[in-house]
Amino acid sequence: MEMSEDIVYANEDVRGKQSVSGDHFYNRGDNIYEDIYETPDTIKFNDFRNKTEDVTPRSRPGAKLSGNVHTHARTHALHMLLSGIIGLVYNNLTEDRDQLQTSYNNLIAERDQLQTSYNNLIAERDQLQTSYNNLIEERDQKFDSSCYFLSIVSKTWEESRQDCLNRGGDLVIIQSREEQDYIKTFKVMSWIGLTDEDREGLWTWVDKAQLTTAEYWHPGEPNGGREENCGMIWMNYDAWNDASCSAALPWICEKYAYR
Repeated sequence: MEMSEDIVYANEDVRGKQSVSGDHFYNRGDNIYEDIYETPDTIKFNDFRNKTEDVTPRSRPGAKLSGNVHTHARTHALHMLLSGIIGLVYNNLTEDRDQLQTSYNNLIAERDQLQTSYNNLIAERDQLQTSYNNLIEERDQKFDSSCYFLSIVSKTWEESRQDCLNRGGDLVIIQSREEQDYIKTFKVMSWIGLTDEDREGLWTWVDKAQLTTAEYWHPGEPNGGREENCGMIWMNYDAWNDASCSAALPWICEKYAYR
């Protein structure tokens, strides 16, 4: 049958469908022809159907934008967290550095104080050494052809003599008023080289020379008998006295310059 170009043929497999809008359909798989004339309504319907069939699942722009926003937010939050951690670590390191700097400064100050104290001690030591040297010079006085040594410690008469012998001299032998006057300027009660140990009452010098004058004995001396056999100079009275040889006293050594 010849049809107009405006007629559309449609062959559908219709199963159990009923008529719609007055059009006649045949049931159970019968081939039917439906005459549909193109009208504005049918065009709209067909366009809608075609568009509906052509639609395939796709991502919505809104969903993609939302994902980007969330990603950016997470990145920003992570950045802020890392910045906070770095800032905290930096602050802690800065505080530790400041504490170390303070400790270092304190140590430097203590070192400087110790250095100052050390310098003061060195200066005092030098002053004491100078004073000591001066005392030694004063102690090692010269009279005529002799040099004298005045000890600053105390020993027995025998120990004192041994010290003088070790120095190349002996206990002092007083042979004149001038020498006696010179010895008394030491102003120290001390042993001299006089003894009567070998023979009671016979006083001799360490060079075995016998004492020939009693001019320098204190009045009433010597009076100790066998208990006091060594001579000493008694500065309080500018005179000699006998004493126990085991007593501990300073001593005066004499060394001849030509020996």
